[in-house]
Amino acid sequence: MDCPKCRLIVPPDAERCDCGYDFATRTVQGSYLNHADPESVGGAHTVPDEIVAELVRAQGRRDVTVGGLIFAAGVLVTAVTYGAASQGGGQYVIAHGAILFGALQLLRGFVRMRTGRPSQFWDVKL
Repeated sequence: MDCPKCRLIVPPDAERCDCGYDFATRTVQGSYLNHADPESVGGAHTVPDEIVAELVRAQGRRDVTVGGLIFAAGVLVTAVTYGAASQGGGQYVIAHGAILFGALQLLRGFVRMRTGRPSQFWDVKL
């Protein structure tokens, strides 16, 4: 069954939708989602700061690893193609995209690991 107000699919035996629509009276009452006590509706919990910090640090370690690998790959491609071009003449590739992206990813990872806080610039709030 679909809620006529928000079009959410609800079980056929539901008395009320999450948006507050009451199926018996066909009126909109207070939403369960905006309830003052999150525990009483069995839903929204806040994440403790310690857990958020550990998640951000783990994300930072992953960023350092991925950024380091991408940076190293960019430098390696540049060095190998430059070496080949200098021996026999020709052109070489400067993998500036990979080098720049890897360096920024490394920086982001180090900042995340050190602070343990999501940045306003490149992170979403947890």
